[in-house]
Amino acid sequence: MTDTHPVLVRHWHGEHPFALTVLALPPERLAEAEEHALAALGGQRLPDSWEDADPLLRRRLVGWCRNIPTEGLWHLTDEDSGTTEAEAHHRLLERTAQEWEFGRGPTAGAALPGLLALVRLSALVCRMPPDIWLDADEDLLDIYDRYTVG
Repeated sequence: MTDTHPVLVRHWHGEHPFALTVLALPPERLAEAEEHALAALGGQRLPDSWEDADPLLRRRLVGWCRNIPTEGLWHLTDEDSGTTEAEAHHRLLERTAQEWEFGRGPTAGAALPGLLALVRLSALVCRMPPDIWLDADEDLLDIYDRYTVG
């Protein structure tokens, strides 16, 4: 019997406001997803800010990432200035587990550098001000069928 729970790749933003970004991937396509992500993002100098990145770079990165098979993306923030990093991390992990049916799925780590780059880049995009609108070919979140930013 195969595991049908998506594999999770997480990125923790450990500076206030704290944020947890979780990428869910189909387990049967994990190797394919890593291969595509590594080809798209491996060795790339990723922008420090999506908002300030050159539109041509944004379009190129989005185009390269479109063929990476994913099941969803979640980006959660903890804006409470009185919370320690450890408290915020624990609270956001629990929210992920409670709000999404596979929030406690198996976690992949350092062995997937391409997917780690994708989740870090996605986290960067999610930190962009919400009032800035990008065309679909510049909006990295447009590659995801399902995502939540909140």
